[in-house]
Amino acid sequence: MSNIEEFTKWLPRPGDNLCEDINPDNNSIVCGLARKHNCGHYDPTDSVRWDHHTTYAEKLKEALPPELTYNVAAPGILLFNNVLPWADELIGVLDKLDKWSKLDPDYSSGSSFLMSGKLHQELRPYDEAIELLMCKLLIEYKQYNQFCFANIDTGYAAVKYQLGDYQREHTDSYANWPHSREISTVIALNTHKGGEINFRHFNLSVRLKAGMVLMHPSHAYVHCIEPAGQTNYHLTTWFGYPPEEHQ
Repeated sequence: MSNIEEFTKWLPRPGDNLCEDINPDNNSIVCGLARKHNCGHYDPTDSVRWDHHTTYAEKLKEALPPELTYNVAAPGILLFNNVLPWADELIGVLDKLDKWSKLDPDYSSGSSFLMSGKLHQELRPYDEAIELLMCKLLIEYKQYNQFCFANIDTGYAAVKYQLGDYQREHTDSYANWPHSREISTVIALNTHKGGEINFRHFNLSVRLKAGMVLMHPSHAYVHCIEPAGQTNYHLTTWFGYPPEEHQ
């Protein structure tokens, strides 16, 4: 997993220009490339692989802001604004496909829609644009915190909290998880009503607006999600590194 040569065969062909921030020469392999390889999203037997680039995917990527800016809400907690201009459109596609499944009731009453792995055809253009955004977010966080060594994401999902749904207090890192979780990332797809994300150790409560991104360390940052006052949607992922790199 940490072998650079293993990833280079998954790089886009010349002209694909998926993410200019991927540079195998200096080991700066970031989220999208590793996630696709690791989960088999585009494995060697999949004739689609990188050939599914479409005009619509390019339009979605072009709509992303050229530069990302953030505020530091508390040590290690970053808030980015207006990073996903087509979030409402993505909500419509997710609800049309209607593949939501309930989260673990021991900690959350919400539902999730796994967007890693084999994708529905309707989601492929969005996946490409989200991958580019994930790359840019991780790079921004690593520039903020030079002691962040995450180099992949662990796959991502859409999450839906309907009226009254909540998440109990928890941290995002577990000792027996297949990948380390170093940085947690939440991307709001609509403006949330209720559903504040509370970090009690910082006396901080965050209510997300459409297109806003919250990033924070996965270890030790205890947080919960208050009951939703409407149907709230977001994407979530965790940046980390493969098991062999943190043993």
